Amino acid sequence: MNLEIVEDIELGEHDYIVVNNYFGIKDQYIEQLSKKYGNHLIVDNAQAFFAPVIPDTYAFYSPRKFFGVPDGGVAYVANHAKIVKCEEQDDSSDRLRHLQLRKENGAEAGFAAYQLNENKLDSLPMQLMSDYTHKVLCGIDYATAKQKRRANYKMLHETLGYLNALSLPPMDTFACPMVYPFMPKKCNADLRKKLQEQRIYTATYWPKLAERNHGTSEECLAKTLMPLPIDQRYGEEEMKCIANTVAEFAGGGVFAE
Repeated sequence: MNLEIVEDIELGEHDYIVVNNYFGIKDQYIEQLSKKYGNHLIVDNAQAFFAPVIPDTYAFYSPRKFFGVPDGGVAYVANHAKIVKCEEQDDSSDRLRHLQLRKENGAEAGFAAYQLNENKLDSLPMQLMSDYTHKVLCGIDYATAKQKRRANYKMLHETLGYLNALSLPPMDTFACPMVYPFMPKKCNADLRKKLQEQRIYTATYWPKLAERNHGTSEECLAKTLMPLPIDQRYGEEEMKCIANTVAEFAGGGVFAE
């Protein structure tokens, strides 16, 4: 499974295609698609904050999947496009609770507040980014964050790659990943639970795929994918803990102390 389009899709004059840059590791593939579809391509870079902008191509980004901000997004449009101007500016003041709880008491403490925040964002109209989010984003050391994420990804891939059913591209083909996407070759229903017991939390992506695609590769991906964290907050010791836990319960063995 390489997370690419199976069919050769031909677009009409007024058609567009939306393509995900899955986990921030499909930069090269997106570049190839841009040559085929040009300004009919819309790139979902929600999982690929560091992916480069491709001239004459639409794309959108989600900073809060990479950094501690409660909301906000970034959109790029092709040069010829008409830009819809927002008159209203967003206000983040009632969406900071989950970030405060996480900082003071850990990820578990802030999870319920995080879910509440997600529900709030679902019904928001299009607005200008809030002053709070903008100021936080202006104060981030992006180069260091990128370097740490790449180093953490590299360590996990070097130690868990042989157990991974996903076909991942070489690291020199993408800018910076959001997570290390791991799908065990030997299915273990308890793996996510074992990770949680070690306080290693993995999100469940696309749960509705599993509900309506029984017996398909989509169901398998939704149920068994483990997006292992590689946040810039973590380093070598955390990656060793993750790798050892995954290897032990996914058919490998402890590799590092």
